[in-house]
Amino acid sequence: MLSLLAWPVEALAGEFEREFRCGRLPTFFYEKWESSKAMFNNFATGVANKVAVMTDGPLAAVTAGHDIDLVSVAGEKTALFVILPTQGDLKPLLTAFYFLLFKRLVDHAEENHNRLPVPVRFILDEFANIGRIPDFNSRVSFDRGLGINYVCILQSLTQLASLYGAADAETILGNMDVRMALRVNDMKTARYFSSMLGKARVKEISQRRDVTHPVRSAFEMTKRSESVKDMPLMEDWQFLEMPFFQAVARIPTCRPLYLHTLAFSEMSEFRELCREPRTVADFAPQVPRQVPTPPIPQAAAGDPEPKRKQPRAGNREPGVDVMELFNQN
Repeated sequence: MLSLLAWPVEALAGEFEREFRCGRLPTFFYEKWESSKAMFNNFATGVANKVAVMTDGPLAAVTAGHDIDLVSVAGEKTALFVILPTQGDLKPLLTAFYFLLFKRLVDHAEENHNRLPVPVRFILDEFANIGRIPDFNSRVSFDRGLGINYVCILQSLTQLASLYGAADAETILGNMDVRMALRVNDMKTARYFSSMLGKARVKEISQRRDVTHPVRSAFEMTKRSESVKDMPLMEDWQFLEMPFFQAVARIPTCRPLYLHTLAFSEMSEFRELCREPRTVADFAPQVPRQVPTPPIPQAAAGDPEPKRKQPRAGNREPGVDVMELFNQN
């Protein structure tokens, strides 16, 4: 895509016309190109800024090849781990990955009578830090019928509202059937779960005694009164003090549950794991040494000849630097 943005407008216009006349380009897209090619430079600048994070260095080499067949992943039982780095802004890359992943899954489900042959479950840990998933507020509403389920893990509800907005955050929460709270650290999340659990009617017994005169009150009988009142199942401050390995769950058609969780090391499957030291590099595909780019046509007569950018020492092998050609064109 960046290579195409580096082409002269005349060369792109010729390719659009050739593809249209050969019947490989729909009329809609050809007319859209013809009506907007005057603003091509502004468009190219916007696209280049959005994908600038993956145009140089090792990340460009990793994304240059296509090594994940998302349809085959959806066709058999597979565990796909997406390990995100803690440094660098990769949200544009992650957004593109999520968009294509969900699109492939939905298309595959539609080809199989609106149901995936193998159900897919997303376990989205640190949900607020993995980037904004396009149209996620609508996906949680209808993807369940296709066989796609989501498990979203958050530190606080404030993170969800700041990423998706208050309205979309409410929509996302409204489509989550099972809601579980471990120990929380902010009052907003604590109040949310406290109010969600509701109240219970309890019997309250109170005692009253007049202590105005100490001597006389010592011989006075204590008066006891009994009443019924509504009290929260759990106060908000109790969520801040919950012990480790304990949780509260709210499940539809079921009363709230107070659970004791199990440590991963205590599960029977833990003993079946391979004890040999393994790293991500043992499973990751080999990174190509050079980023493949299509040839860039010559500029029209009178245009300045684009210059090739010299590769830096320790960088990838010499080749066409698309961003440099794009900036000069």
